[in-house]
Amino acid sequence: MLKIKIVDGENLDLWVAEVTPPQGNWRSPQPMPWRELDQILTSMGFDKDELMNARIEAYVEDSESAYRRLEKEYLPFLQATLAGEREVPPPQRRFIEAWMAYALYYRDEIRPLWNVLYRSDAVFHSSPSCDELSWAFLRLRERGWLAVDGDRFGLTPEGSHIVRDVLSQDDDMYWYVLIERWMSEHPLPGDENAEIWKSETKVFDKNAESEYRRLEKEYLPFLQAALAGERGVLPPQRLISEAWVAYALYRLDGIRPLWEVIRSADDLFINIPDPDKLSWAFLRLRERGWLAVDGDRFGLTSKGRRVIRRLKRRYKDMHWWEPLQNWMSDHPLPGDE
Repeated sequence: MLKIKIVDGENLDLWVAEVTPPQGNWRSPQPMPWRELDQILTSMGFDKDELMNARIEAYVEDSESAYRRLEKEYLPFLQATLAGEREVPPPQRRFIEAWMAYALYYRDEIRPLWNVLYRSDAVFHSSPSCDELSWAFLRLRERGWLAVDGDRFGLTPEGSHIVRDVLSQDDDMYWYVLIERWMSEHPLPGDENAEIWKSETKVFDKNAESEYRRLEKEYLPFLQAALAGERGVLPPQRLISEAWVAYALYRLDGIRPLWEVIRSADDLFINIPDPDKLSWAFLRLRERGWLAVDGDRFGLTSKGRRVIRRLKRRYKDMHWWEPLQNWMSDHPLPGDE
C-alpha cells in the first residue's frame, strides 16, 4: 500500500511517503521535493497512474480539514435557505450557478458539502460565499438539477446528462463558458435580471480587455528580447509556470496576440504571470518545439497540442495542470538538473 502526504501545504514543495506490504516496506527518511520522491517510488515499481492517484488523495486529505470547517459554517444557512426558513440571497452573477453545477458534476455522486466546496476550489481556485452557494443551489433545484440527501449534495441524472452534453460540444472551450452560455439560453421563470447580467458582463469584459492590452504593451518588449537572446535567461521558475502558460496557449485557437494569452492564463489561475515567469515559460516551450511565434502573436504548435490533448483524455478527472506538470517533469529539458 502507498500513502503520500503533503508536508508543505502552502507551496506543495515537500512530501513524504510510506510503502507497506504487499508493495514493500519503506518510509521517507525526511520530507523531500516531489521530483526526488517520484524517482524513488518509480524505482520501487510504482507506475505513474498509481503515483498520481496517491497524490490526489494527499491533496484531498490536506484540504479536507479546512473545508470541513467551512462546511460547519455554511451548512445551517444553506439548509435553512433550501427549506424556505431563510430569506433568499440577492441575485448573484450567473457564473456562480454554472460554477456550482460544474463542481457538483465534477464527481458523479452525492457528496458532503465540504467535498463540494473542495471541488469548487479545484475547478476555479476559489470558494463561493455562503450567499453565492445558497443562491446557486436554489436555482439548480428549480431546474431539477439538485440532488439532496440530508447534508449531502449532487446533480440529478437530468442535470448530469445536460452538463455532459454541453461540455462534449467543444472539448477545448473552458467549461464555465459552455455551461454559462447554456444557462443564459435557458433562463428560469422570473429571470427579469437576465439582461442586466448580460450588460454587466459586457462591461466587465470590456474593462478586463483594456487591462490585458495594457499589460501586453508592458510585457512584449521584455518577452521579445528574451526570445531573441538579447536579454539574459531568467532564473529558473517553478515548473507549474511552464505548464500554466502551455495550457493557456492550448485553450486558444491558432496564433493569438499576447493580451489574449495573458487573459487565458488569468482565467486558469485567477492570476496573471509576471514577465519573468512568462518569458521563462516561453523559452522552455520553444526548446520543446511547442511555441509558435508570428511577430507579436503566439500559439501552441501541433506537437504541444497533441501531448496536452492526449493527457486531457487520459486523465480527464484530474486538475488540468497536474498531468501536464508531471509529464514535463518526466520529460526534462537538457540542463534540468
